[in-house]
Amino acid sequence: MLNPLPDTDSLLQELNGIRLTGVILTYELKIRKLKKAIDALKDDIAEYHMFLASLYCLTGETEKMKYHGNISMQHANAGQIIYHSVTLGNSGFFSESRNLIDLLTEDNFIIDDKPDIHLINMSLANQAYKMVLPIVNKYKTTELPLAASVHQTLQKYDIAEKTILSMLDIAGTVLRDHNLIKNSDLVIIYNDRLEVLNISIPVSLQPTEMVDIEWEFMNKLFTQMPEAPVQNIHIGFTSVQT
Repeated sequence: MLNPLPDTDSLLQELNGIRLTGVILTYELKIRKLKKAIDALKDDIAEYHMFLASLYCLTGETEKMKYHGNISMQHANAGQIIYHSVTLGNSGFFSESRNLIDLLTEDNFIIDDKPDIHLINMSLANQAYKMVLPIVNKYKTTELPLAASVHQTLQKYDIAEKTILSMLDIAGTVLRDHNLIKNSDLVIIYNDRLEVLNISIPVSLQPTEMVDIEWEFMNKLFTQMPEAPVQNIHIGFTSVQT
């Protein structure tokens, strides 16, 4: 008798539903249930380890997340690379998330002769302005003004994209210290008049609870990156209740 095929769509929805709560999963019965569902994928090395990495992101076991993610990426296709990039970003490892985006080519951004807007926005969230700019310019997408303006400002003030990622990584340590997960996409707003890029990390906290983590982040930022370009790059947290 053949075993039924794993329902990866349901698994994706369940994992994403937990991510949207924005807090580390500690319910053992739920974790065992998810692990059992993932074990059914063992025949597909990339898929199996990709989902394990996603689960360990949600349980806050970041070393296991990275271990299984690394195995998956050795066999991954473009879709799996994108998925694991999101997983890393959810845990606040923004530079590592960006490193995976750099593995993609322009062809990965085009589906049926049209640009994949979700992937473009995700790449912009990973500070890949220089990488995405030729694509959005070629296809004249609505993301062109953001990509062009930010890229121009970074060049004008000699700010490397890696510098912004390092600032985000510091914010990521604050996420993990408080057992939080980025619960949705980064909020990116560019102020043309002031030439300021505002990046907010969405978290499941009440606005009144935000003060402590904001202060903690700023203290860490100025300790670890005293020359951070805060006059042009504002990074913080925003309360998103799901």
